[in-house]
Amino acid sequence: MTRQSTETGVALALALARETSRAALQARFAVQLQTLFGLPGVWCLDLDISGRNLSGSWQGREWSFACDDFSHPFALVARDRQARLLDGAAVSRLENPQFRDWWQRLPAGSGLFVLPVSPDERRLLGLLVLVAQPESLQALREDSLFRDLRSLLALYWARHLDLAGRESRQQWLKRSLDHLEAGERNRSRADELARELVGESAPMMQLREQIVRAAGSQMAVLIQAETGCGKDLVADAVHRLSDRRDGPYVVLNCAAIPE
Repeated sequence: MTRQSTETGVALALALARETSRAALQARFAVQLQTLFGLPGVWCLDLDISGRNLSGSWQGREWSFACDDFSHPFALVARDRQARLLDGAAVSRLENPQFRDWWQRLPAGSGLFVLPVSPDERRLLGLLVLVAQPESLQALREDSLFRDLRSLLALYWARHLDLAGRESRQQWLKRSLDHLEAGERNRSRADELARELVGESAPMMQLREQIVRAAGSQMAVLIQAETGCGKDLVADAVHRLSDRRDGPYVVLNCAAIPE
């Protein structure tokens, strides 16, 4: 590796390290690789969390390829974790309609170099797809700078996925804790109501739970019951347990309003 290629690789590594999202990382890598090696096209395909589909954006359109459909080369590379170099003749024999649709959008005479993106032997993150003339792709296959940059891509790609995974787990944990706290708060409020709305029968316990749920919502609440059942007590409890408890509580006797 020459001094110039080393400096170029270091500059690209620093640029990739500054990207704050996986999509931005992939876009930056694609542009830089096209510039460095004169490639007509560079495409990063993400493997979804189920491991069943590869997807990515190409020329403003979203594409998705099933990993169990071996009529296109992306599935074969994902399965075998081995890079594949294909010329036009090899590609023309493939029968997958979506892949052929994508292929027909490429410059005439193009070949494909499809590589797995893996930070280690156990983990596949997606695929790197290079588009160029077959002889250019063959030369790239032996290029040490390209190999190092591909390894860098895998490391940064994995870092973004791991960070997103941690954030997702933290959000799930926060939601779980919020749910537990809300449940405990509701039980405490129901116990508080039991001192006023006395009774341990199933209907009375259900009423207290309904009051607590109604108090925690932002919806209008309609209370219906026979005269003398204590609708005013329920209304007062809903207000007192709600976030609006410090606001005015206005009682209006509708029966006293003249027609």
